[in-house]
Amino acid sequence: MLRLFSLSTFSLFSFLSAACLSNNNSSAKEFTTISNLPKKTSPTKILIMSQPLIIGGVERALINMVNALDLQRVQPELVLIGRKQEAILEKELRKDVPIISFKEACRKHYDVAISYYQFHDPDIYINKIKAEKRIQWIHGDMVTFPPPIVLKQKCKNLDRFVCVSGRVRDSFLKFHPDLQEKAVVTPNIVDNLHIINNAEVSLAQELKQDDILNVVTVSRLHSKKGLRTALQAHKRLDSEGIHFRWYIVGEGEERKILEKLIRQYGLQNKFILLGNRKNPYPYIKKADLFVLPSESEGYSTVLIEAKILKKPIMTTDIGGAREEICSGENGLIVENSEEAIYQGLKKMVVDTALREKFAFALKDFEYDNAKILSSIYETLETQ
Repeated sequence: MLRLFSLSTFSLFSFLSAACLSNNNSSAKEFTTISNLPKKTSPTKILIMSQPLIIGGVERALINMVNALDLQRVQPELVLIGRKQEAILEKELRKDVPIISFKEACRKHYDVAISYYQFHDPDIYINKIKAEKRIQWIHGDMVTFPPPIVLKQKCKNLDRFVCVSGRVRDSFLKFHPDLQEKAVVTPNIVDNLHIINNAEVSLAQELKQDDILNVVTVSRLHSKKGLRTALQAHKRLDSEGIHFRWYIVGEGEERKILEKLIRQYGLQNKFILLGNRKNPYPYIKKADLFVLPSESEGYSTVLIEAKILKKPIMTTDIGGAREEICSGENGLIVENSEEAIYQGLKKMVVDTALREKFAFALKDFEYDNAKILSSIYETLETQ
């Protein structure tokens, strides 16, 4: 039986590809890790350090993981670096896990210390914590988003690197080929019921329901999220008489640039920046098509969320896409270029039967967290 700690990136992708071909509803749940660890007499004390729980995929992934942990097995505490007040997503965090200051954490001793945010300097944070084992979570493609050079120099002192997809692990090993034995693949936990239940909230007609097709993207307004390219593709289609509304749920530093392009391309009321929404799921559910045009992702949680809500999906070939989408079977994966996004969008918008096919392929899909959680416990509890 394959175990995660000995699973190469090649064998991971081969295994997932085989599962993809045999089952349209396959997910990253197909990777295998079975933990036969002896039961501990006391919980593993862990410290998790991250950034404040504002809106974002990494923040939501952290909340999902912490909320899924068995507190008889592990005893977590959180340090949120830079936190000044309760952030918008903290209300979703379980109340029996304390948030403490970094100064307080430095006075304690832990079995495991985790740096959940990959851009924190190890010497400033995790290496100052007294712990038997130190783990770095890696969420992003380190080639597209190079880490500070200080991380490259100092991460050799860490004991384990948890990469959220095979592509992320590959990118990490380009920096550190000597750390292959320390780098494992563990996808994010995703809360199926939370997504389904919150998708039922009324939108008060914020997404118009008429004969015009609604496309939805949930993304930060960031230069690496592919929204400028998406706008260019939308402009070409609109000029050809292929009309649809494209709603972007998210906020960021690119807003003014995107607003200028929207006016320049004449796409007012067609390419619509909705801003941040604490609950993005009703927007995904009401969409006729979900599109992720990003240039880079580690393991896109929102892609899984769209699958849980049975949406037809088009995505660029980012990290996690091939683990989650069997292109042509339960979604469409396109190259990361304006031409490919234009051609893919044209196909998806015009072909109603194709969208229905992709949605039908997901009718029985449910994201399996059990094996992922088993992998997390194995990482936390083994020496």
